[in-house]
Amino acid sequence: MDLILAKSEEELNFLFKARTNPEVDRLLEGDPPSNLEDHLNYISKVQSKSRFIYIAYENNIPVGYSQIYDITSKSIEVGFVILPEYQGRGLGKQLVKKTLDICNSKFCKLNIILYVKKENIKARHIYECFGFVEASSLGSGLIGMINASKV
Repeated sequence: MDLILAKSEEELNFLFKARTNPEVDRLLEGDPPSNLEDHLNYISKVQSKSRFIYIAYENNIPVGYSQIYDITSKSIEVGFVILPEYQGRGLGKQLVKKTLDICNSKFCKLNIILYVKKENIKARHIYECFGFVEASSLGSGLIGMINASKV
């Protein structure tokens, strides 16, 4: 698997397609973008020195994406998506590993955190395999997890 920082029009269009996929949307917090133009405007605002979006490629095919947010001087937040048609092939684990490798080499922060819907058992299992433990439960059905190996 290769991770490429999302920059090209094709990559940004893939992000829109992925984020508006109903199966993906039901497992993410917040509403998907209503149209491609709003999505592109949003990405141009957030893709900066403090937020990075990577497209995950397997055999030159985009299969998902990850995000890294440099949120404080002591923490970064990560997020992951593998498109439903590519799930169950070990790609989620590869995406998490490669993204955490980037976090550890670029940021060297104390804490790596993520949020996941309580019902997303498959994702929670993957995160636990990488040392994440439940740190908080939010009223919206989200669980906050922290990488225990960094604490």
